[in-house]
Amino acid sequence: FGGVWVRGRPDFWTAHMMRLQRAALSHHKASWLVLMAEALDPFRCPRILTPQEHYCQAYMALIHGAKGLFYFVDTALFHQISWDALSELAREMEWLGPAVTASAVPQEVVYQPGILDPNQGQLPDVHAAIFRHPHDGYILLAANGAPYPVQTRFTVGGLGSKNTWSGWFAAARVQRVFGKGGAMSLDNDAFQDVLETYGVRAYLLRP
Repeated sequence: FGGVWVRGRPDFWTAHMMRLQRAALSHHKASWLVLMAEALDPFRCPRILTPQEHYCQAYMALIHGAKGLFYFVDTALFHQISWDALSELAREMEWLGPAVTASAVPQEVVYQPGILDPNQGQLPDVHAAIFRHPHDGYILLAANGAPYPVQTRFTVGGLGSKNTWSGWFAAARVQRVFGKGGAMSLDNDAFQDVLETYGVRAYLLRP
C-alpha cells in the first residue's frame, strides 16, 4: 500500500491507507492499494503522472510498509516518459527489494516540524524509514510529498559514533544511491540534503 496521486499530492491516500493497514493488521489481513501507472479519465486525471510523482508514490508506499508494487493501467501506457519512469523504478526496486521485504528494523521516527497522525489526516512533508539490506548495510528511504522543495536534516542515533549501536554504524559512511549519488557530509549523527518537489532519496548507511 502507499500514497497515490489522483488529484493532489502523491501522499493523497497515505493517511487513509495507513488507517486501513492498521485495521487490517489487527485482523491478520493484508491491505492493498494499486498504484496508478499513468492516468485515469480526464476528470480525475487531467494529465498523466510526471516521473517525480511516479518515484514519490512508489517510495511513499515502501516507506509505509509495502512489500511489493502493483500498477493499474486502463488500456495501455501511451507516453514514453511513463515507460522511462517505470523502467527506472524497476531498476531501483531490483536493488531495494531485499531490504524492503526483509524483517522490519525497530525504529522510532520523529518528524520536526510536522507530525504523522493518520487518524487525524496529519502528514509531514518528508516521510522516512530505515531498512536493513542483507548485503549492503542499512538504507534510509525518504520521500518529499510536498509540492515544493524541502531542506532536510536526518538524524540517526549512533550514526556518527564508533561506540554506539554495537558498532552498526562505526565510522559510518552515508552515500546517496541512484541519480546523483555521492558521499554525504556527516555532522555527528546527522546529515543534510535538499529534496526537490516530490523528490525521493535512498541513502546507504554502512561502515
